[in-house]
Amino acid sequence: MPFIEQILLLSNNLVQLKSTLDDMLTQPLSPGGHKLPIHLVALLFLFFLFMPTGLAAAENRSIRIGIFPLEPLNFTDKMGNAKGIYPDLIREVVRNDSWQLIFVPGSWKECLERLENGNIDLLTSVARSPERELKYDYNREAVIDNWSQVFTTPDAGIENFMDLAGKPIAIVERDINGKNFLRTAENMGITVEVKSYATNIAAFQAVQNHDAVAAISSQHFGLRHADKFSLVATSIQFSPISIYFAALKGQQAEILDLIDQRLSTWKKDKNSYYYRLLKHYLGPGIVEKHRLPHWVIYVTAGTMGLLLLSALWIISLNLLVKKRTAELQESEHAYRTVANYTYDWEFWILPDGSMKYVSPSCERITGYNTTDFMNNSDLLHNIIYPDDRTLWQNHINSPQSSCEVLEHRLIAKDESIKWIAHTCQSVFAPNGDYWGKRVSNRDITNMKVVQEQLRQSQKWKPWAL
Repeated sequence: MPFIEQILLLSNNLVQLKSTLDDMLTQPLSPGGHKLPIHLVALLFLFFLFMPTGLAAAENRSIRIGIFPLEPLNFTDKMGNAKGIYPDLIREVVRNDSWQLIFVPGSWKECLERLENGNIDLLTSVARSPERELKYDYNREAVIDNWSQVFTTPDAGIENFMDLAGKPIAIVERDINGKNFLRTAENMGITVEVKSYATNIAAFQAVQNHDAVAAISSQHFGLRHADKFSLVATSIQFSPISIYFAALKGQQAEILDLIDQRLSTWKKDKNSYYYRLLKHYLGPGIVEKHRLPHWVIYVTAGTMGLLLLSALWIISLNLLVKKRTAELQESEHAYRTVANYTYDWEFWILPDGSMKYVSPSCERITGYNTTDFMNNSDLLHNIIYPDDRTLWQNHINSPQSSCEVLEHRLIAKDESIKWIAHTCQSVFAPNGDYWGKRVSNRDITNMKVVQEQLRQSQKWKPWAL
């Protein structure tokens, strides 16, 4: 084997050995809590250090594992060592097998891209989704369950989903928690301003710096790190998910099957390495089983019941609104029919001289249509016969409640003179405000012509005698 390759392989052996020794020295190997004797640790160190590199190369198969900062699931410590539930779990999975683990740290987005480009073989802490199912293979046994949760500052006033509407929200690029949040918001008709960041840490910093109002994160990560950024966990939790190891489709079946074999066996034994590992990273009382807490079940059932009652109430309200709307439309139609089909010219003139309503009969009498009067508040004044304008203006401006018939002339669109019998009623609001006048104009031009003919005939009758 070339000298450089031997050096690289020896370096990998030392890294793997250091991580293994850390686990042996810091974690109990049995429920009784006994640790490995220090002299045995020293012998193992010498064995790994001087183990023939050719033998190691022949027996070990390397696998590149992508990890991203999502403590306590996976992270790197100050010395650059891969730590967390997933790295420690995979080390234990292959402890007695010929696999050499090479951990490749990066952001979540970088890890996904490396997996898709074949630059890593396995990725930790991956949730299933229809889109990902097309590209990735997963192990069958979930490593851990997780919830998505909203984290914000104590004074933000965020108590429910509706409080997030229209606000800047920080999410991690290509993260399932962010996708589930946006899908949930869309289903609720809520629009937010999305701000994407490479890591959960960056998203939390954005909220701390007031660049965003809230951050979306996994519950395990957020509860552990919120205090560091002066953030608090809200009661907004959604989309429980199970997370797995993932590999490109059609590849790494052997290691995925091995993971499932170990997990299936460990989950049947409450004293197994698996449960001790969860207890080490998550604390007491959290690791018995991957089952939803009772309070979550009760809250979910109660919420579903409230949603069902709300849906029934909304449906009944919609039916009532439709019924009332139909009644109003029918009433308005009846009103329009009565108003629009009167023979006389009816209108409602407001105190400022504009028209609130004009019946279509205006066109038969004046030659001007309804739109002409509605769009030109001066038109009515302009067509009053000049000699009658003062009389008409004084009358129309008076807010008296009723009046006798006022006869006046107007000039029609064809410049003919029309005689109008004008009657009106003042309109007042319930609080007494003056709202203008409701007017009825009747065309009495023919009557005036007959009266004039009679007057003329009476005038010349003595001469006929």
